[in-house]
Amino acid sequence: MSYESKYVACKYYDSEQSPRFDNELAMLQLLNNSGNIIRFLGLSDLDEGQVLIFDWAEYGDLQSLYEKYTLDWPVKLNIALGICRGLSFLHGCQILHREIRCQNIMINERLEPKVANFNFGRPAKYSRYFVENITAVVHWLAPEKLRQGTKVKFSSKCDIFSFGMLLWEIAFDVIPYRDWSYTNIIDHVKAGKRESIDFGPNPSEVQKDFAKIIRAAWQDDPTLRPGLHELFNQLYDLTQKYPLKEFTPPIRKNVATDLDKKPSSSNLDNNNNNNIIIDGDNDDPIPEVTDYKIDFLPMIQPILLIEEGIKLHKSGERKPAWECFQSHAELGNHYAKYWKAHYLTEGYHIQKDIKQGTKFFKEAADEEVADSQLRYAFSLYHDQIIQDTDAFLQYLTLAAENGNATAQFNLGRMYYAGMVGLNRDKEKGLQYLKMAALKNQPRAIQFLNSVKIDRYI
Repeated sequence: MSYESKYVACKYYDSEQSPRFDNELAMLQLLNNSGNIIRFLGLSDLDEGQVLIFDWAEYGDLQSLYEKYTLDWPVKLNIALGICRGLSFLHGCQILHREIRCQNIMINERLEPKVANFNFGRPAKYSRYFVENITAVVHWLAPEKLRQGTKVKFSSKCDIFSFGMLLWEIAFDVIPYRDWSYTNIIDHVKAGKRESIDFGPNPSEVQKDFAKIIRAAWQDDPTLRPGLHELFNQLYDLTQKYPLKEFTPPIRKNVATDLDKKPSSSNLDNNNNNNIIIDGDNDDPIPEVTDYKIDFLPMIQPILLIEEGIKLHKSGERKPAWECFQSHAELGNHYAKYWKAHYLTEGYHIQKDIKQGTKFFKEAADEEVADSQLRYAFSLYHDQIIQDTDAFLQYLTLAAENGNATAQFNLGRMYYAGMVGLNRDKEKGLQYLKMAALKNQPRAIQFLNSVKIDRYI
């Protein structure tokens, strides 16, 4: 369908089913700040009901693209990087995608990927979901979900596993486990097995590098899967190592195959008969509409990016900074919760409330914010007394493992000296201290110098 000679895509939405409708619309507007998430244009009232209006994707979904065209490796790498960027933004907004696959990635005329069909109305804390028909997504689903179903909550690590399967799909231009039965896929994945990564007898260097990223993302143990930030850095390095070639056509039409019979579409509701149903959501096929009006939501106040809020904080403009962090925290953003906790415990602009601030530090800590893990750990330390040693060490270790240099220094010193009930382990202590020193943590550098240890060895 089109609006003012511009094609758009739409999706039905029942605002009466969502008590957080205004927040969800604000979230959609916030997601427009990412260049790799399908852009939300506004609302429209049709005879058939209310719809959300999104940008049109010229090439349809990524599955349709690779079935119809040959993609060179530099193109594949740039598409993979863009998808990773979009997913990182989603996770930063506390939204889990749950259905990551090429069919849910839209491709515009510039071959830019746009993540679509995410569950914007289901923040990550609503992580238990009901599977009405799992057959559509079993090819990409994490092993912990296949083994335990609703007994284990859907986490960011589940999305990362699915992203690894999507990378395999990009590499080989076919859905994983194509033509396998539902039961065979489940048994195969639950047994710790994966799709074959076979580029032939003489794989290229880019194929070898890409295979390493795939294998890392689909680790059986969720805790061993890298975070999206790490995956992004690895993919970015590959795009620099294997750049797009100037004056070379980025895609070429495939010779016709049986796969080409699948129609391309920029409709955001693909394969409706086999979708996972999340908390009772149901998206019906969208009829063709020729005449409608788009509302551009002037009633919703734009929300500053968190980065802008941090800049305001550093410049001493605490009131607008607080309003920014508060708005994002209400939308479930874990980094905003950390900053909200910081303002509450320090009394910036608002009345100091250490108890409430500690609560938000813990929430953000449980959502893998390293700075918050450190802050929450030390909230348990008062007047030289640790209130809960196990929790203190748990969150301090999490912060250190997530790259917080101050946590690495403290944990390293504790292992080195055998403090806080830890068994003395100089080697482990030095490992943490070196990690902190390599991040230029001054006290870690000073400590290593005092014991005559080179941080680079």
